[in-house]
Amino acid sequence: LAPSTGAQVPDTLRVSVAEAVTRMLRFSDEARIANAQVELADAQVLTARAAGFPQLRLASTYSQVVKNARATVVGSVFGQSYTYNTNLLLQQSFFQGGRIVAGSQVAARSERAAIATRDERRAEIAVDAQRAYLNALFTGRLAEIQRQNLALADTRLAQVEQLEGAGRASRYEVLRARVERARQAISTGKLS
Repeated sequence: LAPSTGAQVPDTLRVSVAEAVTRMLRFSDEARIANAQVELADAQVLTARAAGFPQLRLASTYSQVVKNARATVVGSVFGQSYTYNTNLLLQQSFFQGGRIVAGSQVAARSERAAIATRDERRAEIAVDAQRAYLNALFTGRLAEIQRQNLALADTRLAQVEQLEGAGRASRYEVLRARVERARQAISTGKLS
């Protein structure tokens, strides 16, 4: 065992139930996955709606001719050294048999379903966090009660032994107090 170099820092983080729920909603994998699914559905909505928007495409080319045989034969009018070509294409779909509208509607419904699933998952996470928090409190309180019961059983045993020594209690009462003390020790895990 390594020697202790001073006061040890406890590894317990004390938080309220609201903080525990907030931490679970912010940092749990389930909550992050649910949020990512909503973002994915949102992107699908944008993609589906983009099919109905006009598309504008610009294409441009540039070329330079160092020596032009036509310009040499015909003259300088046809002998341009630089050529620029620019095309602008505007395209709009007006009707595709309802595919654009239906795709947008499906994507929007998928997004609403993802939001509902996320909200349901967040509610489940909150309930799970509250349940775990309250179970931890309950277990801690139960352990404290068991320790108090053991202390009471120790006190009762000492009293009964004193009463037996004074002749005011029987051997049976002492044995019964020892059995009760042993039962309390077993329930707390302290068999001494």
